[in-house]
Amino acid sequence: MQKQTPLRKLIFMQKLRLALIALLFLIALPAAAQHKELRKMSPLLRARCMKVLRGDTSSERRVCAFVKSSGDAADLFAANGCETLADFGDIHILCIPERSLPTLARDERIVKIEAGRTASITNDKTAELLGATMVHEGSSLPQAFTGNGVIVGVQDIGFDLSNPNFYSKDMSRFRIKRLWDMLAETAQSKSQVADNQSFSKEVQSFNKSISSQKAESNNLVMGAEYTDSVAILALGHSRDGLTCLHGSHTLGTAAGSGCGSPYAGMAYDADICLVANITTDNKDYLADDADDSGTALTALGFKYIFDYADEQGKPCVISFSEGSYEDFTEDNLLYYETLGAMTGEGRIIVASAGNNSQSASYICKSEGKAVGGAFMQNSGDQLYFMAQGTADFDVRLTVYGTDPVAFTIGTASLLDYPDSIFCDTLLIGEQPYIIQRVAYPSAFSTTNIAAEYALTGPAKIGQAAPVSVELIGEEAEIEAYSLVGEFVENDLNPSLADEEISHNVFAPAAAPDVIAVGATAYTTSYENMSGETVTNDYGSGGTRATFSSVGPTLDNRIKPDVMAPGTNIISSTNSFYFEANPSSNSWSNLVDSYDFGGRTYYWKADTGTSMSAPCVAGIIALWLEAKPDLTREEIIDAFAATCTQPDAALSYPNNLYGYGQIDAYKGLLYLLGIDKIEGISASQPAGVKVNLAGNNLNIAFEKQISGAAKVNIYSVGGQLLQTAAIQAGTSSATIPLNGNAKGIIAVQINAPEPSCTGSFVLRR
Repeated sequence: MQKQTPLRKLIFMQKLRLALIALLFLIALPAAAQHKELRKMSPLLRARCMKVLRGDTSSERRVCAFVKSSGDAADLFAANGCETLADFGDIHILCIPERSLPTLARDERIVKIEAGRTASITNDKTAELLGATMVHEGSSLPQAFTGNGVIVGVQDIGFDLSNPNFYSKDMSRFRIKRLWDMLAETAQSKSQVADNQSFSKEVQSFNKSISSQKAESNNLVMGAEYTDSVAILALGHSRDGLTCLHGSHTLGTAAGSGCGSPYAGMAYDADICLVANITTDNKDYLADDADDSGTALTALGFKYIFDYADEQGKPCVISFSEGSYEDFTEDNLLYYETLGAMTGEGRIIVASAGNNSQSASYICKSEGKAVGGAFMQNSGDQLYFMAQGTADFDVRLTVYGTDPVAFTIGTASLLDYPDSIFCDTLLIGEQPYIIQRVAYPSAFSTTNIAAEYALTGPAKIGQAAPVSVELIGEEAEIEAYSLVGEFVENDLNPSLADEEISHNVFAPAAAPDVIAVGATAYTTSYENMSGETVTNDYGSGGTRATFSSVGPTLDNRIKPDVMAPGTNIISSTNSFYFEANPSSNSWSNLVDSYDFGGRTYYWKADTGTSMSAPCVAGIIALWLEAKPDLTREEIIDAFAATCTQPDAALSYPNNLYGYGQIDAYKGLLYLLGIDKIEGISASQPAGVKVNLAGNNLNIAFEKQISGAAKVNIYSVGGQLLQTAAIQAGTSSATIPLNGNAKGIIAVQINAPEPSCTGSFVLRR
């Protein structure tokens, strides 16, 4: 066994060169680097700026980024070829030529330039599962509120735009009103429309010509916009629709009509605005020189949906079932600030918390403890983690081959290296392990030092030859957070057992102004279309699904905010994907099929917080219908007052469940103030159905009532409008309502049977 060796041997030079090219894009360059231009940039931009500083100006690539300025910088932006895409006070979203990054950063008016990681979808990483019907735990959804007059926005990938689940329940109205496909190309779009003409009889029934494919007034940085039903139906699917299917499922959960099935979404009358965005799952569609900077493009997607809602004068909730890791860098600071600027009254963003709780990704060594840590492993060939401390600290990596080989470097000495980067190798037998480390001030505290570490070696790194991570420094509290690989224990050093399953909520769900949704578990088995019974157990009885991400955030705020069912959820899927992939394993996830317009469509089951977020977004759409100026703060108040709390031993909110599981009906009563009316029940009766027909209130009991029932009708303000009695032995009754005033009414039914006693909220 050879000891640690400086990287001098020619045999390693090419391998290292290739590794460094990859690592420079994966690992952030430091804010404390020798080039002052880099200090204003988030880590993912520093690598691009470094290329320019080193003389590589051949690329015409542009980057979409947040720029914060301290004064009017419009002339600076124009002089450097920047296109302004959106403004939020002193924060701007710009399309910037890569070669202009250093010039912008040198200007005293520029405070910060930021671009964050591209998101990934958040359905279950282990497997796509089938399950039971959509679970609406707690009270039934209010019959009077279906999302009418509300915009439900979904930013996702893999949309089947032709799916009848996105029509109204009576199939008379196509509800997808607007689409921005970031991946679309004008020529491709026109060709795709032509290819899809044969499938859609609905397009012909509109008796219109296809409208323009390209937006002209919305400052779209890429892709194409589709602004009417004819164009959207003719397109058929988002550009990635032959290889992705995630968005068809999440949209169905939020706003699907159900097509006569039991699988209707929450806000099935809402109008729909979509953004087909760029993620790690569909980046192959991008041209080589296209921009893929994730968070700024995602923010523009949110703005696009809110702008459409403003144009229509309607409230809006956006569901986002994607995300990326939080970190100790500045990748998300302007992103979070921008999301705060665009949300407010009638403007709500809901995001999935993530599915990262099946392995440990966090370590904390307390101040006063000399050494803490854990072992680390991954199925791939790289381990990548971040660490930050309240004072200078050391990190020691040890590879346990035939003889242990250790490598230690402190943040103090690391900051002394050029650009604060250090690279070397460990040679374990004949296998080189390439180590790269960088350091910079933490984004969360100017007094804290942060560093990133990458170890590249053989496949299944850390398994055959275990790798330990030790955090050293008695005077510092030190945190470490894994981005690639998991922390584990190993008998080789039992004292290294500080790993935790915590701090793993994704951005943007971790943002202060976004509602983060975790997953609860109910069903553990299902029957698929082939009649096969499959059992998958992520928990039951409404407890937190074992994969659902938990808080706190890296700056120690409680997340998630709320929970909703996320295991084995049935919703619509992408027919074009299954048509193009007859051998896909996803066929086993299908639970039913139906035909419409000459195509076969399917219901599919999936698991993950991806499924929970649109459930909550759809319920918030119902609340927005009742209270269009609803704010996030009011929603959080409703969660605090009405959520069901699965574990009575916990205090709420907490980092496992937030405030608990959403209750659509109790939340509506709370927000309207109806729960303060004396005599109003906080839940609907399971044994009664009611509806309004003209000026008549129709009541149907599941069976004849054994004694007389009393009906009280109240205004939202608590005024008793009228009362009525229903005789014993009755199974149905019609009550003419007094007056013709329009508005919301609360109907309280008191009957001898408990299943027939409760309240309803209706709109006249």
